[in-house]
Amino acid sequence: MRYALATLLMFTLAAPAHAQLGLHLIGGVGSSTVLLDDDDAGDTGHKFSYHAGAGLTVPVTTGIGLRFDALYVQKGAVLDASEPGVTIEADVDLAYYEVASSVTVGNEHVYAIGGPWFAFRASCDISISAAGMSIEQECGEDTLDIRNTDFGVSGGLGLKVPLAAGLTLGLEGIYSAGLANVSAEDGDGEAKHQSLRGRVVITLPLGG
Repeated sequence: MRYALATLLMFTLAAPAHAQLGLHLIGGVGSSTVLLDDDDAGDTGHKFSYHAGAGLTVPVTTGIGLRFDALYVQKGAVLDASEPGVTIEADVDLAYYEVASSVTVGNEHVYAIGGPWFAFRASCDISISAAGMSIEQECGEDTLDIRNTDFGVSGGLGLKVPLAAGLTLGLEGIYSAGLANVSAEDGDGEAKHQSLRGRVVITLPLGG
């Protein structure tokens, strides 16, 4: 944590005198799933998800900036393990506290954004439907064992529109790819998160 704070301070001091720090609020929705490398694990479908949070925008030089975001993010997937004559479906709801650092490159209207993220699991629930019955449980060793942490990279494009009183409105489309195996179960192959997100970013300038 101290190294991250030191890096933030360094870039803050290096920012041009005319540029301003910005406090931003983020909210959006998306489509999440899990990529499996085990062909016998069944098919995966997408789930509707939402995310929200806040962060800091740090200008570095003309057209280039840094973003530090802290988000609450929903993830998960629908798993279909049906066989001939038997319908089995699992609906997995996951939530994470996600910390992301990104570089933005562009102008006052259009920009690209990308960088790494790290996440801590907040919750995990699974609903299993089979033979006309449904069971809802928290994830665990007896149902679905999910690791407590995850990491990956994300990137996308944004449009920025100036509002009144120095506020700006950003509209972003983001692709997020998990790089870690989130499954803690032995012998089941790897499972990695994947999300497409659309979000609104409202930025308030800090300082004069």
